[in-house]
Amino acid sequence: MSRLATSRYSSVISVCLRYLKDDIDRRIPSILGKRGYSNRFSASEAGKNGPSTVDGHPSSTIAEVEGNVHALESLSGVDGPGLRYMIFLQGCAYRCKFCSNPNSWAFHDGDGEMMTSREIGHKLSRVAGYLTRGGGGVTLSGGEPMLQPDFAAAIFQEAHQLGLHTCIDTTGQGSRHHHWDKVLPHTDLVLLCTKSTDARIYEWITGGHRQEHMLHFAEEVGRRNIPLWLRYVLVPGITDRAIDLDWLQHFAETHPTLEMVDILPYHKLGEAKWAAMGIPYPFQGQRSPTRTELENFGDDLRQRLAQHHVQVQYAQGV
Repeated sequence: MSRLATSRYSSVISVCLRYLKDDIDRRIPSILGKRGYSNRFSASEAGKNGPSTVDGHPSSTIAEVEGNVHALESLSGVDGPGLRYMIFLQGCAYRCKFCSNPNSWAFHDGDGEMMTSREIGHKLSRVAGYLTRGGGGVTLSGGEPMLQPDFAAAIFQEAHQLGLHTCIDTTGQGSRHHHWDKVLPHTDLVLLCTKSTDARIYEWITGGHRQEHMLHFAEEVGRRNIPLWLRYVLVPGITDRAIDLDWLQHFAETHPTLEMVDILPYHKLGEAKWAAMGIPYPFQGQRSPTRTELENFGDDLRQRLAQHHVQVQYAQGV
């Protein structure tokens, strides 16, 4: 099949999944009930602001925290292990040049939907059995979820009480005492976006933020013995050099909780959002990597990291 045809099929599948996502939340509980599966994770019917329940017991020890949500996705297979319930939080301090969701930057209430952690807990309880059987769980993304630490921590506690695996997709923003200490104790997996291996390019991509801060966060994750996956955006001519492979190899050698490097090919899916906001797209004219370029980089990295038992994966639909 040609690359163009593959891309078109991938787009069709993506659209279909988006149409199905709202339907899944409604249908899964009844489907599981009809097939005789355990209803262990049933939600309380006492009203949407009632206490979260597991086996009928209220999660009264979990604080109810209000936060700003950018979007919810009830089905994802690329943001952590298994099937994931995605919660995108509003607000981010970075201004990354290849950002796919610039409409998630602002922190103002009008730029997202205010929800409580308990409301989200109810939504999770409806699909918890399905997610666990698929080896998945809950992933917080953004925006930058670490910048709403109390909200993120409360959501993860709701998820854990439902027996769900928790994962955060982050750049490590915030500080240890005010952000990391609140969220990381309830985190089972960290997906860390590295942006670039070069400190100067990192600062350029993020709009003036230092790579050193991200590295300090990675060290903190290691100290807490939390499994870590790196998310690495492959941009031809910018992040695909031999020196980038050297850096990633050294990172694997010095971070023992690293389990995976997830190579994400640069794409322009967010360009229309920049235009809608009236902001010039910084990567105008920048091409995506070819399939061959992606495979060559991924295969080279896989050979380098094999001795450290670190896996390498990359998108199959490029």
